[in-house]
Amino acid sequence: MDVRTTVMFAAGSIIVSGVAQAAEGPVFDVAIDSLITADTITMADSLGPGFKAHLNFPYMQQRADGSLLVQYQYGQTQSGSLVAGKQAISTDDGQSWTTSTSLINGGQSQLIKPAGQFSRGYSIGFSTADPLGQTVPWNNSSFSSIDGGLSWVQGASSYDPAGAAYTVVSGNFGRVVEVGGTQFMAAFGKRAGSASSESLLFASTNNGINWTRRSTISQYVPGTDLGVMDISGPSETGLVELDNGDLLAVFRAGQPFPNTDVDAVSPSLFVATSTDQGFTWSAPKTLGVAGVFPNLHKLADGSVALTYGRYGAKVLFVDPTGKRWSTPTAIYTGPGSGHTDMRQLSDGRYAYAYDQSGFYPPPWNGSVPSGFVYDNDQSANLKVAILDINQTPVVDDYDWVLEYHGDTTPDQTPAPWLAGSVGSTSIRLWAELGQDYMRIESGA
Repeated sequence: MDVRTTVMFAAGSIIVSGVAQAAEGPVFDVAIDSLITADTITMADSLGPGFKAHLNFPYMQQRADGSLLVQYQYGQTQSGSLVAGKQAISTDDGQSWTTSTSLINGGQSQLIKPAGQFSRGYSIGFSTADPLGQTVPWNNSSFSSIDGGLSWVQGASSYDPAGAAYTVVSGNFGRVVEVGGTQFMAAFGKRAGSASSESLLFASTNNGINWTRRSTISQYVPGTDLGVMDISGPSETGLVELDNGDLLAVFRAGQPFPNTDVDAVSPSLFVATSTDQGFTWSAPKTLGVAGVFPNLHKLADGSVALTYGRYGAKVLFVDPTGKRWSTPTAIYTGPGSGHTDMRQLSDGRYAYAYDQSGFYPPPWNGSVPSGFVYDNDQSANLKVAILDINQTPVVDDYDWVLEYHGDTTPDQTPAPWLAGSVGSTSIRLWAELGQDYMRIESGA
């Protein structure tokens, strides 16, 4: 007897006909070998009346000598004069940390190279809202280092929006990606007359002196075919080059606050890929996990780790093709800004930085959402988890005749499949974890 069985994963549910679920995405074991408190802020660090002992927005860099630098802010969340900057440095693979004051968020996108070569960092902020469409810079800086990122000299870079009029463009705190002689950097901006931001790709062919908008990675997409995208539109974007040369972008599209569900799926992070060095991008697809500040980290085997947070702090993995995603692993399940970062250590493990802190902007002072206060606002911590990450072989006992992995539309597969083939016509062709696929098995 010939049996044909169709399996499809759809948003928020698993629809199975006649067969058990078979593993598909990569499986990673993540063990926390140690958990270090790199810094603690208390009320004794007060900046004045209204001060809250918050510690938010950690950004981690790794110098060419392997030392780690985390920059972060402390004080009342996003509260102007009640915010100050600090930094923590480790020279022993994250086991101990030395702290000092610093400028807040000094240098946004980093490209660290060995001593003797130029390392680069950038801070972007400009608009083209004037009547003549001229670029009006307001927070553009360029940073260069020739000692492997130990010290930096501030300069300037120019940014060309390539004819698009933006009311504002802001940079990300992610990495600069270098492919051949071209550097790529993600940003996000809002066009004049638009209520939604869009994720942008800038490119430089002269070592970061001049940047030109190469493409829009994604604009706001209404509707549900690709997942529900918040009207605020794409913003913070992580970028990485895959082993096959494609560019993979993951971006935020919404505000997951004051949600306290560590497993929240909306507003989702979204993913898009480019096969032509960023000139064009695939349609955005939901990852089915809510979060902010997506950062992408290439692993030794070509897989990519995505770190993100709010609520908590989490990591997610995708295979070297950028198509098949794992399930999330929570490193921390409490309140914080949700900004996370990760770097590989000399022994192959990873340092994962996050904040354990109250997190709420001043307008919420009178009615703080439950779950967003840490230690009654009396203290906050910069935490560094030392992670041992290992991929586990996926065993699939089924011999599938047809597999669809989102590479094309289902009606273009060798055995065409329509929306009504399984379940109701309301099924959407996007996956809970970004890996929309169906499989057909033939056998006795």
